[in-house]
Amino acid sequence: MRSLLSGLLLATFLLGGCERRSPVTFGAANSLIVVAPERLWEAVRDTVMSALEPTIRTVREERTFEVTHVSPLDTAWLELRKFRQVILLGYEGDSWLAPAMGGIDSVPEQLPAIIEVGEVWAREQAVTAVLLPGGAGREAVAEIVPELHALLDERYRTYVRGRMFTSGVDEGLRRELLRTAGFGLTLPDVYRHEQPGGTQHVFRNHYAQGSKELRRGITIDWRPLADSISPRELMRWRNSATTAFGFEQEVAPEAPDVRRLTGPGAGALEVRGAWQTPAGDWPAAGPFISRAVRCPKQNRMYLMDAWLYAPTESKYEYVIQFETILNSFTCGDDQ
Repeated sequence: MRSLLSGLLLATFLLGGCERRSPVTFGAANSLIVVAPERLWEAVRDTVMSALEPTIRTVREERTFEVTHVSPLDTAWLELRKFRQVILLGYEGDSWLAPAMGGIDSVPEQLPAIIEVGEVWAREQAVTAVLLPGGAGREAVAEIVPELHALLDERYRTYVRGRMFTSGVDEGLRRELLRTAGFGLTLPDVYRHEQPGGTQHVFRNHYAQGSKELRRGITIDWRPLADSISPRELMRWRNSATTAFGFEQEVAPEAPDVRRLTGPGAGALEVRGAWQTPAGDWPAAGPFISRAVRCPKQNRMYLMDAWLYAPTESKYEYVIQFETILNSFTCGDDQ
């Protein structure tokens, strides 16, 4: 009976490739459906999960992707195959892979390999096949999953960058900042620019509806150029500068992450961590990114700080938004 049921489910799955596609996919852009036979999944589960669900520290450790496994013989797969992102993990020649692989002209000679299939069961869907050589197990999967994560992460970042500029790019604001403030910054056309006084500029994007509240704040400030600045000094600077938003922030006691940038903004000191309101104040907390950037031709050192308050939201998408905005910073003389 079990064999008959499995055969019927497999037949239904194979015929599914000929069904009329759903209008659109469903599911969050960072939710991953991983389809793999049970025996293979039991052998590689920990390897796959650790590679595809790395965490970032916001207020607490948060997974960047959410992985859900399903067997190709599970009835749940008939609905989950319409998800936005589907990963097919199996062996070359597996019959259950046929609906997805039918449109592929050729399979790479060297396995394991990643094949971006595209739309299969729904529009706007990204189906990605991970093909293993026959009999391969955890070692072959461990070899390929870092590449798979890099592909998925860049795909998600591209999605976030496109989504954040849906309202448009505030090119007028960038030109105005270059003309009057001495620096350039590219923001979506939903931030309100204010200059509280002196050298400080703040950009805010607050949203509240019902129980949902989302606050995003960015601060740019500058002081005369110094040879260097310590992480502790940078934190004191950011804490004093963020009071322009109307409440006091402190860096949470957990040790922040400190590094020197090597990509966009190379050479800048960056500190990432969590902020919180002082004891006795209205309780709030969230992640922040602070950078100290030297602009020698201007004889300036700039503070760039971005902070988030989103108590009911996952925060990885907003961290990518902040990275995109901060990476757009230029000294005025670099134009």
